[in-house]
Amino acid sequence: MASHTAIISDLHLCEAEPVNLRFPLWKKFKTRQFFFDDTFEVFLKSCEEKAQGASVELVLNGDIFDFDSVLRLPDEPVFHVSGLEKRRGLFPIEERSRFKIEVILKDHTPFEATTSALGDCRECIAYRTGATTGKGSRRHDDTVSREIKGSSATPGGSEKAGTGRQ
Repeated sequence: MASHTAIISDLHLCEAEPVNLRFPLWKKFKTRQFFFDDTFEVFLKSCEEKAQGASVELVLNGDIFDFDSVLRLPDEPVFHVSGLEKRRGLFPIEERSRFKIEVILKDHTPFEATTSALGDCRECIAYRTGATTGKGSRRHDDTVSREIKGSSATPGGSEKAGTGRQ
């Protein structure tokens, strides 16, 4: 059991949108300019300092990842992509949710690296059911939590994928 718990929610991490030179304000909220991965790193370092060497549990509590805003499609899909999905984004089906979390984590490498580098301060990262935003995406929280757990694994740490309801 951790000595301290840091609970975060509503980060709405999404894929990075390239700047549209013709329409510079189009989806500007999704550009790297507005990513706060560095601020998140400062927050976690502050938690580590305040814990003074004691263990800290990081709880990703809700709306951490925004699946509905991921419109990228796989270069070589292992599943059929319908015409509607090509226009509006992938449906909330397990293998598509796995692809979306991979996209988000790749576009937020500082977030991924920071959660991976919690070191001695981190006893575990608890992923709460409902940490995704998106129609139907919560049905695949177990798959998504395994992807997060795998991406943030570090030697000596223990990762937990919580399935408790909020």
